[in-house]
Amino acid sequence: MGKDQIEKPFFSGILLQVLLKYYKQLGYISIIVIILASIFSSEYFITPLYQSKVILYPTASNSISKVLLSENFVNNKDILEFGEDEQTEQMLQVLNSNKIRDRIINKYNLLEH
Repeated sequence: MGKDQIEKPFFSGILLQVLLKYYKQLGYISIIVIILASIFSSEYFITPLYQSKVILYPTASNSISKVLLSENFVNNKDILEFGEDEQTEQMLQVLNSNKIRDRIINKYNLLEH
């Protein structure tokens, strides 16, 4: 900076004044940007490179070794039955986890494809 200029500390009140003064213009610009971004990022402008699908069922929590090794297996549940609602909810929570998503993206370099 030159000798004539004095450094002024940042005052957030000025930022608030500018935001309040131009809130209509900022709102219009934001709406236009959202509309344009949704149009130009749609599949009409960007062709999808791949599509993946999966069918995933939670398994029952019965241990196969418990069934095979124990003669007096108390639970009479089928080994191959699907999981209960609670197990399904737990699986969905794990699959919707950001940590799992980020780890898979990093592991398979999905951002580079």
